[in-house]
Amino acid sequence: MLDSINSYACLTVFDSAWTCYDSTCFLIDPTSAGIDDELQIFDATIYPNPVSNELFVAINSGQEISLVEIYDPSGRLVYRESSTDFDSLIQIDVNDLNSGVYIINIQGANDNIRFTERFLKR
Repeated sequence: MLDSINSYACLTVFDSAWTCYDSTCFLIDPTSAGIDDELQIFDATIYPNPVSNELFVAINSGQEISLVEIYDPSGRLVYRESSTDFDSLIQIDVNDLNSGVYIINIQGANDNIRFTERFLKR
């Protein structure tokens, strides 16, 4: 049970040798927990997955994008780009990222439109 504002919920996955395989944490405000009827999801595709050098995000819905973020397995922000000039195909250089599982979050110009997906960096 969460009883304070700005609590964190974390999920960590371990392999059979108890080595951390994947982990992510999210900031949670329990006072606002519930379903947002206004939240919309982008119709988007990321490729290739797994990726080595360039990650592509194809926005299929015709929505305007305002923010792209990538988080590492520990929940640390490793990439952020904010713009009003994103095309329907976004190209992201991931050469500097270490191998592992990452989460990409995309936010529309209207804050209640989002896309979240996992990808594997080789």
